[in-house]
Amino acid sequence: MAKPMSWKWKLGIGVVCGGLFLTGFIFTPSGYTWMRGRIMDAYNELPVGERRASPLAQDFLSLAKFRGSVCLDTDTAMLMYKEFCGYNYKGLNGDEYMRRALATNKLEGICSPDGKTGWGPAHPDAPDAFFEYLDMYRPTHSSQYIKVEIGNYFRLFYTWNKTYSGTRKPHPKFMKYWPKLRDLGMERNVPWAQDIILNPPDVVPWAVEPKKKD
Repeated sequence: MAKPMSWKWKLGIGVVCGGLFLTGFIFTPSGYTWMRGRIMDAYNELPVGERRASPLAQDFLSLAKFRGSVCLDTDTAMLMYKEFCGYNYKGLNGDEYMRRALATNKLEGICSPDGKTGWGPAHPDAPDAFFEYLDMYRPTHSSQYIKVEIGNYFRLFYTWNKTYSGTRKPHPKFMKYWPKLRDLGMERNVPWAQDIILNPPDVVPWAVEPKKKD
């Protein structure tokens, strides 16, 4: 007759089964909802003035990366990146959203409407988040929509930051991605991309709207 299983074996099997369950759980929509909820609960419990500097931002962006690159749920990942940047527009085209945001300084996302507190376009990692968003956006959208999003990177991290962030300067990481996006715009025949190459944005604060032909 076999001996009863010792408590150590039972504990070990329980730990293994629990680990397998947890590993599978984090791939599910319910797992995503649970993890996001924990991050946002912790974020909302912070004093408003401490939210931007909180390491919770990295937890949020890591979850977005995991959801998009590992779980292949790019729609959810893109929405998270947009929320992080204060760029949470609805639909395919962010042009109208950015026109309104620049005119009224009313942002939508995980930041205050004026972008002064929380994450949003002044956060140190916001250009990284936007670039990740655009990298997921590009394979499934036409040049027409991609060129609008390239322009909105400029509007958000150059024009908005100079106008509303309080620094009167573009985002410190603006130029980390702008040369790549500028070249992509040229490849996709974005009308204003040539003007931006000839007049670097750290020198001349032009508008990003295409010039009207006489």
